Amino acid sequence: MQNGSSEPYDEQTFRYLLDVEQRRSDRSGRPFVLVLVHAEAKRDSEARIDPEVATTIFSGLSRCLRETDFFGWYEDGRRAGAVLTELGDTARSDISKSLIENVMTRGLLEQLSPDVVGMLRIEVCPYPGADREAKAARRDEPQRARYESHGPTRPS
Repeated sequence: MQNGSSEPYDEQTFRYLLDVEQRRSDRSGRPFVLVLVHAEAKRDSEARIDPEVATTIFSGLSRCLRETDFFGWYEDGRRAGAVLTELGDTARSDISKSLIENVMTRGLLEQLSPDVVGMLRIEVCPYPGADREAKAARRDEPQRARYESHGPTRPS
């Protein structure tokens, strides 16, 4: 977590670290979660996050995250992001619910005015996504079924 600092990574560094984490997850099979915080705009596009609000968001995130997690700008000035690494076998719904509650109460609600909190949106994006896990399960299923019905094959 940035050596205990509440200074966010810039967008380029954050995206690079996110890419590294995705590759690690692909190799190890261990999931992670990307959390995105952005301000809701009155029109179709996303609003920029006020610099003072951003400072408070990152300060709050730094208090909620573990040393192995990291945060920064997912989209400079518009979307703050945090990556929670190495989640193990925790159920996806448990991660999302507890994460939102933790971030909202400990990190943001206590630090920001109700008006500002009402404008913020938090997205919890598990990786790998459910669609990718379902495809992998379907791909592996025939091999598993073949192995179970015939046992391992031995060379002749």
